[in-house]
Amino acid sequence: MWYYKVVVGILLLPWSLILLMAVGAARHRYARKARVIVLSPTPLETAAAMPIGLPEPAPAYSTDLDVSAPQIS
Repeated sequence: MWYYKVVVGILLLPWSLILLMAVGAARHRYARKARVIVLSPTPLETAAAMPIGLPEPAPAYSTDLDVSAPQIS
């Protein structure tokens, strides 16, 4: 007889979701306290920029290097 509970649960699930959505919409629409964003007339303080240490450039290749194609055996 457990399947009666399953059938009743399946039939009531959409109605419960509709009810929850209606309650949530009503709470959102009829909220007593208005949410107002108040902006400061003075600019906010910002943190000082951190210095970024850049790596030194690699030395240029010297002209006396012998660069050849890799040997394939």
